[in-house]
Amino acid sequence: MAERLTSHCPLSNLFRAGGGDCSVIMEQYWIIGFGKVGRRALVRLHHKSPDADITIVDPRFSEPPETLQTAQWHAEDRLTFLINKNLTVRSEISPWIVPALPLHLAYEWIAVLLKESGPFKTCAVPDNVIPQLPNVVIGPAGQAYMSNADFICPENCNEPKKMCPVTGQPRPYRLYKHLSSVQPSGYRSLIIRSHQLAPGVGGYRVGQLIEVLTKIRANPGKYLLSTASKCHGVMHAFETQA
Repeated sequence: MAERLTSHCPLSNLFRAGGGDCSVIMEQYWIIGFGKVGRRALVRLHHKSPDADITIVDPRFSEPPETLQTAQWHAEDRLTFLINKNLTVRSEISPWIVPALPLHLAYEWIAVLLKESGPFKTCAVPDNVIPQLPNVVIGPAGQAYMSNADFICPENCNEPKKMCPVTGQPRPYRLYKHLSSVQPSGYRSLIIRSHQLAPGVGGYRVGQLIEVLTKIRANPGKYLLSTASKCHGVMHAFETQA
């Protein structure tokens, strides 16, 4: 049985009452990686929410680029940054993580933490799962990259609710929902939904990661872990023991 982990928090700035007054809780964005995709994310998120608290994480640059605007800069490894944050659901608003690098960040973070507490084994996505996924490309560790599209999508796609803006046709399904129906024999399946935060920019809440990790620690075993938007996704398989 698959479980989809999604955020119900609004994407705009949130408000709360404090001392009789209304005060603004600004959104937080952690952009992990500052190549082409990370730079695009910074520009579009800053345009959407000029007052947002934006942090960039990339160890390749010791000094922040001039284009950084008002964002904070962390020249450290992606996993070091996340682990040092000691992520917990402490606040009523959970930061957005914007993966802007060519790897499955959620899986990498979870794998590091699970390895600290017991045996952990990366597996290939099972053969009986692959035919249930759209337009699959298998990665070097047996992970599955998938997409509803068999073409390169535009960088500024605004992910319309039902129609593909390139083909003008309805999507066959929302990928993150479709993954909930995948039948993984012998595996539990967990799906982290990636939300569109701006055209061509996706991310998920810190709380979604914590929820996944909590579920796995409570029930060690074989898992499929996917991160997916409406159209694109990646899946890793692994086994963990208490």
